[in-house]
Amino acid sequence: MENETPGSWDAMEGVLQPFESPDVMGHDEACFLLARAHAAGRLHHAWLLSGPRGIGKATLAYQFAAHLQRYPDGSNAPQRLEPEDDNTAAMMRRGAHPNLLTASRPWNARDKKFMTRLTVDEVRHVNAFLRSTTAMGGWRAVIVDSADDMNTSAANALLKILEEPPPQTVFFILAHSPRGLLATLRSRCQTLSLKPLEDHILRQVIARQPVMEDVAEDRMDGWIALAGGSARRALELAQGDVAAMVGEFFDLVTDKKPDWSKIHRIGSALAPAARAQDYHLFIDLVFERLAALTREKALNDQVPMDKLAGYCDIWDKVRADHEKAVYWNLDRKQVVLGLYADLRRV
Repeated sequence: MENETPGSWDAMEGVLQPFESPDVMGHDEACFLLARAHAAGRLHHAWLLSGPRGIGKATLAYQFAAHLQRYPDGSNAPQRLEPEDDNTAAMMRRGAHPNLLTASRPWNARDKKFMTRLTVDEVRHVNAFLRSTTAMGGWRAVIVDSADDMNTSAANALLKILEEPPPQTVFFILAHSPRGLLATLRSRCQTLSLKPLEDHILRQVIARQPVMEDVAEDRMDGWIALAGGSARRALELAQGDVAAMVGEFFDLVTDKKPDWSKIHRIGSALAPAARAQDYHLFIDLVFERLAALTREKALNDQVPMDKLAGYCDIWDKVRADHEKAVYWNLDRKQVVLGLYADLRRV
């Protein structure tokens, strides 16, 4: 089924989308496990691929979906994923393979933007896809990218599908934080946890992106250090000024006098809808730095317990404010201002 939307909601200019990637890097063990299960005729119908965002979960799902198209008979299939430049790969790169459906945040044609949730209507498209005749025989694959984005109605609709799965169909449910999913949904899946990419693999992944073609390799060091094993985060850092904003933010937090004009400037810069992904990256980096500082101070007995408890309270409060802002499309600037005010009070 060809996409009728302008790409996926999280597409980055000059960066290969998961279905365009030529192979999977850094997850050999997971690839082998899936390929071996298919070769042995014991492929589970639903797989929960968990792990941080941007480490290759979707790429693995697309590559294995292609593997099933090439080797529908598991007894003749190799016990590893072998990328090939064939007709299957060409259809995958176009996002147009008839035996593959991806459910993700839908495009709102009226408002000319992607929705913030994966809705029940998208899951109903899965039902329609599964009722259709399999093209060219073989397996069908459904990729849910990501389950973190589903609202409750969508999650329950997906659960019903998984309870009575059709034959020769495999589901890949991608989740950055699987603990937030329905327990009944998790119980229907085999969980396959993917780890962050090692630095040398991460370097290879980002170096082959078109946007990095003329970038000197030594410039990647800083982005890799902050990326936490996520190729997407490294590429986001490479294309923006968020890392500098985070540094300035913490400088302002520790200054003796508050400087609200500078904080308003940072908040205003991150507030526009066009910078939504920069805002998410900013929040993630701030929380990671806050967690690292808190651990360091706790281990070195640098601050009293009541202050450490204050940091934890801020974590919970701002995380809740952040999630509300995302879900209800509220003013992201207020989250930044509130975080600054709270940290100044600790």
